[in-house]
Amino acid sequence: MRKVLFLSLAIVAITTNAAAQSWLTAGNTLTGTEKFGSTNNKSLDIVTNNTVRMKINNKGNIGMGITTLGVNDRLSVKITAPVPTATYTMTRGIFAEVTGNATATFNSPTVAIYGKSNNNNDWGYGGYFEGDLYGAYGKGKYGFFGYGTGASFTGDDLAVGVKGLAEGDDIINYGVYGTAPSDASAYNYGVAAYAGGSFFGNYALLAVDELGGPGAAGFFDGDIEYTGSIFDVSDRQFKTNIKDLDNALSRINQLQPKSYDMKADEFGGLTFGRNDEMGFIAQEVQEVFPELVKSCVSPVDPYTMGGQPSKTEPFEFLAVNYVGLIPVLTKGIQEQQAMINEQANVIKTQEAVIADLVARVSKLETKQNSNIEAVIDGNNARLEQNTPNPFEGTTAIGYFIPEYTSSAKLIISDMTGKEIKSIDINTIGDGTIQLTAGALSAGNYTYTLVADGVVVGTKFLSVAK
Repeated sequence: MRKVLFLSLAIVAITTNAAAQSWLTAGNTLTGTEKFGSTNNKSLDIVTNNTVRMKINNKGNIGMGITTLGVNDRLSVKITAPVPTATYTMTRGIFAEVTGNATATFNSPTVAIYGKSNNNNDWGYGGYFEGDLYGAYGKGKYGFFGYGTGASFTGDDLAVGVKGLAEGDDIINYGVYGTAPSDASAYNYGVAAYAGGSFFGNYALLAVDELGGPGAAGFFDGDIEYTGSIFDVSDRQFKTNIKDLDNALSRINQLQPKSYDMKADEFGGLTFGRNDEMGFIAQEVQEVFPELVKSCVSPVDPYTMGGQPSKTEPFEFLAVNYVGLIPVLTKGIQEQQAMINEQANVIKTQEAVIADLVARVSKLETKQNSNIEAVIDGNNARLEQNTPNPFEGTTAIGYFIPEYTSSAKLIISDMTGKEIKSIDINTIGDGTIQLTAGALSAGNYTYTLVADGVVVGTKFLSVAK
């Protein structure tokens, strides 16, 4: 292939020289004025085995393996690939190789093929590749290297190192496709992107989905690992029709969190996690938050197993915007906190009312007891303060029951006045009741001594567990 290319270049050079001598197959001594080719408006054909191998038409366009040349194609190369054999065979239309520069550096690189397009109103391409799965393939540190420079900030001026365009009616089209073999022994990157410097507007990777819909700016089949932070664009300048969220808590309560396993074996074209996962079912979320559910289309990986295209056809599925749930959950927490604050205020008011009622009851009992005169010798019943108070295990309550008393009891009540426990007293005179906390919860209680249906007194005790 290289010999043909070198021969064609030599012939092109020779055609510019003028001479009247005959050309010898063994070589010619040239003076610099010779010509080889036609002097009229005819093409020049180079023939081997009675077949045209190369053509130079009357416009100076050169074709190898092709006889019908495009008007704007200066060099055209065409080759028909042979029938595949059992061994690996690569058919190359153009093969270029540079070797021997052991001291190659950034300032003195070796380039096998170099394409450059200047002064084309920002629509020139240094190289344009069109193929099936691979636009360009190479072995080495750089399979394909693109470099763009000279852009300004005026108009639509751009410097693009590599630009990939995928279009057509086929189901699968890739503008740029990169793969790293899984059986490699070192680090391999299908696509590696780097943005250096501190100047604003440096992006290691820029992906745009201008149509929206089921498509997306990026699809990652597998886990995503990252360092740094993820920032969602949320500037006010991009937003309109801004409204506060309402009734978030009631909608959150309709969500149904689940645990589940992914069908990794059934959907071979997608890479799912195989461990137990937690999340939501998209169809269920759609009923509550339809704005957080999107219809997607699975892309097809053309390099799935052993370099063979995947058999999985694209299909639609639903995805949930989990990040979009954050403001809803935040609003739900705020609504719940407002409810808690309101309940705390109600409880505080109720406690004040209960304390006031207890104080009033105590005053009434004291007044009532002071108006009851003892019948026998002034030996009136009495109730003493428990000791210790507060208590954790057991406390002692002292009392005195006159001998004329026919019945007496000690009543334990909570702060709402609800009777918790009643203890009958059968001892006349001075006595002590040992009260055990038992089932009493930590808090404040009252205990009341009643003799012959008359309230002798009421006091407070506290249980501290």
